[in-house]
Amino acid sequence: MKRLAVTVLIQCLVIIALILPADAAVKWCKSDPIVRLDGTQVQILVAIPEDYQSLVNGPIAVEVSTPKSVDRELILTDAGFNGYGEVVHFTDLFSLSSIIQINNTFTMRIRVQVPIDRSSLAETDVIPVEVTVIPDNASAVVGYGTADGTTAELPIKGR
Repeated sequence: MKRLAVTVLIQCLVIIALILPADAAVKWCKSDPIVRLDGTQVQILVAIPEDYQSLVNGPIAVEVSTPKSVDRELILTDAGFNGYGEVVHFTDLFSLSSIIQINNTFTMRIRVQVPIDRSSLAETDVIPVEVTVIPDNASAVVGYGTADGTTAELPIKGR
């Protein structure tokens, strides 16, 4: 009987451990400017670990690069992290990938920087950043990097 009780107790503990979320999981804070490129709306989710959000000391810098001929429009920015907002600017993409294809598909490159007050961090500390680019007519692309610079590149189909 004692053996059965121990077995049932172990099984219950395993089930509880699987059901409850782990406290060690990283929680991410997100900000999301939205742009329109040749008629396609693109959401840009910028995420940093919650533990570093209080260290953000300026607006998120988002650079959107496309071929020069692409119509580019800023649709929405939000409060960013700690109310500093976001600064989005458009640049021309100069490379072979900057050529618009026959089916109105072009390359979009996103570069994101998140300003961090590093005074309370060790010199070797790296602040991870995740950038998710979500066109309204295609699958999302995720790029990983640091607060100093994160880049994502993907094809966009204009309308």
